[in-house]
Amino acid sequence: MSMLSASRRLPTFLPAARLTTRTFASTSRRAEHFTNADSEAFKKRVEEGGSKPVIVDFYADWCGPCRMLSPLLEKLTADSKLTSGKELDLMTINTDDQNALALDWEVTALPTVIVFKEGKPVKRFVGFMPMPKLQEFVEDV
Repeated sequence: MSMLSASRRLPTFLPAARLTTRTFASTSRRAEHFTNADSEAFKKRVEEGGSKPVIVDFYADWCGPCRMLSPLLEKLTADSKLTSGKELDLMTINTDDQNALALDWEVTALPTVIVFKEGKPVKRFVGFMPMPKLQEFVEDV
């Protein structure tokens, strides 16, 4: 008997009793990502927004550390397990397109990340940071 004929004899379905006893649980995560935000979006969400903290990532497409950091920030804000259950939104601002906004927040090096809570900056860092350090960074936000 060949392997192919033996695999054809295996059942490809689950018994009905097993299907009815199995459950699936899911929780919805309501983190928002505002990509390539402009000054209007920044004002609406960060300065006038609610009480949920917002991580604002000032970046540029040509910046190597920015390209390494942005996916980590997306992962951090999308998975509440990484933030000890805290919900954080993410806003990315391209400094090449939004020079005035970058100047307003004294962005002199890239990437610059500022955490805002209730419209006020509460934490800030410049440069690349690995995931464990990012988790520590947002721990007390």
